[in-house]
Amino acid sequence: MSRSNGHDEWEITLQKTAAKQDQVVLPAVRDDLPRLEETIQQLAERLDAQAQRIDDLEARLEAIVGVPGPDASNHEKRVRDARQILLRRAEARGGKASMYWRELADALAGHGHGDLVPQQVHRVFEDVAQSDGFSLATGKRDVAQTDDRSDVREVQVVECDLDAVPGIDPANNVVSGEGHQPTAHTVGQDGHTTNVTQD
Repeated sequence: MSRSNGHDEWEITLQKTAAKQDQVVLPAVRDDLPRLEETIQQLAERLDAQAQRIDDLEARLEAIVGVPGPDASNHEKRVRDARQILLRRAEARGGKASMYWRELADALAGHGHGDLVPQQVHRVFEDVAQSDGFSLATGKRDVAQTDDRSDVREVQVVECDLDAVPGIDPANNVVSGEGHQPTAHTVGQDGHTTNVTQD
């Protein structure tokens, strides 16, 4: 038997074995194919549904706690947290509160936002001030010394007035807040607002 003939016989043997397996195994498998295909389809649909649910949960989580990563992605969470910080302070202080940028930066750091530079805090100020009940003012603390007033933004104050926040009834939401003293505001002739008492 030549090498070629031996190879041919080996191929023929394989073909016969495969044919026998076809006759013995495949008929049973063929009977189950529709059921198996249906099961696979059901599993695929369940996986798709679970993947969609995970995407929805991740989106909700990101909306609540912010997106980990670059600074810009966490800006919206900083704004939300800043509003809550000011609302809590206003509740503890008779319905009104104000914070200088350094105070807000420290408060945000306590909420896991890390050390923020003035520009980041001022962006938060500006976006918070867009909400009803919040506003920006200019305080007298750390008065700008430069001729071009380039650092005047450092004395911005963000304020909260519960009376003007939709959905909040100050009469029912003001809490005593141990350790807090009401903040008195004085307004000078130049329109600047100054906190008389602080934490």
